Amino acid sequence: MSKVAFYTLGCKLNCAESSSIARSLEPLGFVRADFQDTPDLFVINTCSVTEQADKKCKKVVREAKKINPASTVVIIGCYAQLKPEEIASIPGVDLVLGANEKFQMPALLPPYLDRSSEDLPKLIATEIRYDLDYHASYSVNDRTRTFLKVQDGCDYPCSYCTIPLARGQSRSDSIEKVLGLIEEIAANGVKEVVLTGVNIGDFGIRKVAHCVEPHAQDIHHMTLLRWTHPISEEEYLKICNILNLFKDTYMGILQPTKWYSGFSTWNMKEETLKIVESWDATPAPWILHRGNNNGLSPETENDPKVLLERLKEGWDIEIDLWKINDELYLGHDTPTYKITDDILLSDNVWIHCKNLEAYLYL
Repeated sequence: MSKVAFYTLGCKLNCAESSSIARSLEPLGFVRADFQDTPDLFVINTCSVTEQADKKCKKVVREAKKINPASTVVIIGCYAQLKPEEIASIPGVDLVLGANEKFQMPALLPPYLDRSSEDLPKLIATEIRYDLDYHASYSVNDRTRTFLKVQDGCDYPCSYCTIPLARGQSRSDSIEKVLGLIEEIAANGVKEVVLTGVNIGDFGIRKVAHCVEPHAQDIHHMTLLRWTHPISEEEYLKICNILNLFKDTYMGILQPTKWYSGFSTWNMKEETLKIVESWDATPAPWILHRGNNNGLSPETENDPKVLLERLKEGWDIEIDLWKINDELYLGHDTPTYKITDDILLSDNVWIHCKNLEAYLYL
């Protein structure tokens, strides 16, 4: 068996695509390995939202060739689509695949593995078209949660953003396929799925309610559903009402904490309560992400005092749990608040384990 290592830069969409592409290489005899395990193939999935991501790509290529000088290095992702010639000129790069071509990797890769010709092109990247194919993707076995891609591309040509040039126009999967993938993921024991995309507010924007309603009861075994894209008030309310269709399914709905500019003054708690109270059956619990109940609030999230207040108000809450040196802590990026296990005993607490020790403790 040959070994392949993926190094993924950027967004959760890239994470989902890296995992799917890795699975597509299994019929070629590849097993996924860590970056330091002397892989035969390195695949670097790039981002180009920040200058640092571009520099990081070059650094990772150098590291890969240092680990295994005889390895094959393939570059994919947004940076590969936007600046393919620049990447192809980086010493050590064997192949650059564009936005559409990266999903054809199993068919394009073999000649680069056996070095059957010295005249192989280093660059296979067509220009972005408006009719790019949609490729369903989801991550698995990378984290405790799964990232499921439901939308790709963007129709908004903002002057500061390169995403439309790197990923093409907005396009979505079908409701039927998304539900089928969720069932497939849940059957493997996954309890949390994160719906992700470039702009998932555009998902089936004209037909969402019509498409979802006939299939609302087709999702089973899933405990938690969440989405990652910053949404507007209008999109948020639309999603809330659509999720009413899932009211008889055991599912937790994790509210987002990122909003468009000017959205922070909107009273999310008040409007959410109106929607939940209007549901004609007992709804799934509405979970406050890190205890936030009115948009992003880094100074109070995971604060035990704030969390207890939210529990007294009747909310379900999601917390980020760490276990270090036999002590329990709460905190998003770092262990910040030392706690006892009292808060963990509540039926209204949803726990996101931030390290393996925390998971094993539970």
